[in-house]
Amino acid sequence: MTEGKKLYTVARDGSSGDIWMEEDETIRPIGGVAWSPDGGYIAFMADRKQNCSQCRVVGVVRLSNRLLVYLDGPG
Repeated sequence: MTEGKKLYTVARDGSSGDIWMEEDETIRPIGGVAWSPDGGYIAFMADRKQNCSQCRVVGVVRLSNRLLVYLDGPG
């Protein structure tokens, strides 16, 4: 889910959750969340807030080690 300033997941029974990304002064999640078929990754759209030539980017979280990367667009 994205809720304004966070990308997070919640257990099916609602008992717990994880925050994967929070808005800061440089970037914010905006939605478009998708799980990988193997359940190991979450992809989402984000907006860069400062000095950007391509402001909208795709972020990917590897759930096994919480690694968050942003994919570079073409040229």
